[in-house]
Amino acid sequence: MPNSNGRRSPGPDAKAVAEKLLERLSASPEKWFDERALFDLEGNSKPGPVLKKALKQLLSDERVIHGGSISRRKVYRYSDGRDPSVMLRELYAEAIRGLAPGFSLRPGSENGLQAKLPKLPTRVLAWHATVLKDLAASGEILRLKHGSSPLFLFRRDIEAELARVRPSVPSSGPVATIASHSPVLSVPDRVRHAYGELRAERGLRNVSISSLLDRTGLSRDELHAFLLDECSAHRANPTLGEPTAATVHENDVALIIDGRPHLYVELLSMEGKHD
Repeated sequence: MPNSNGRRSPGPDAKAVAEKLLERLSASPEKWFDERALFDLEGNSKPGPVLKKALKQLLSDERVIHGGSISRRKVYRYSDGRDPSVMLRELYAEAIRGLAPGFSLRPGSENGLQAKLPKLPTRVLAWHATVLKDLAASGEILRLKHGSSPLFLFRRDIEAELARVRPSVPSSGPVATIASHSPVLSVPDRVRHAYGELRAERGLRNVSISSLLDRTGLSRDELHAFLLDECSAHRANPTLGEPTAATVHENDVALIIDGRPHLYVELLSMEGKHD
């Protein structure tokens, strides 16, 4: 743009453009911006070298994340500080968890999954298979087939449906809870009682360690010692789960094996008692 002397004023440098870019993206941290929405930061109708340089530096510093494209347009988003691959992976998991209640109970739900999600960029969609495996490993979903059509079931949908169709038995809850907390029972018996109750209530073999701890009333050390013994004897199968999706309490009481936190466990010694 010419100045008062008729000379062209120097354009903004990459550092200034980067600061404006961060300001704009951080104002809407959950929004994907395509390049067109960022052109005016440089005063051009198309992305020039300064904007490209600013974006490249911000991507290198992991302050901005590149999501691939939506409708063939490159998109960018403010980074919350997580590793880009972790962030993209969790964004897809969050989108799946945001599906309407009951969606997963429909036959063929896995095939129709992406059509029900909000518009997501290509690098987020690329995590589809991995995220479904993660959610299945954590016990959040079950993956099945209806004929030849794949579907998945949310644990939350299963529990809601069971609560709707299963008659309640008021006496079973208090009695079961008292049994699990009974100081007369040994630690193994208290854990097995609690595991049996939780598995029967939820219809899933993988039970969260935080639920076991709350149900038994044991200390974390007591429960962990028992579970580690069971795992060593191959009588229990621990599952990692997804720490980024867990509550603070769930992460705090996770069972650490080989330096990795495990959020769920299946007691193999209980096989056959719930089938």
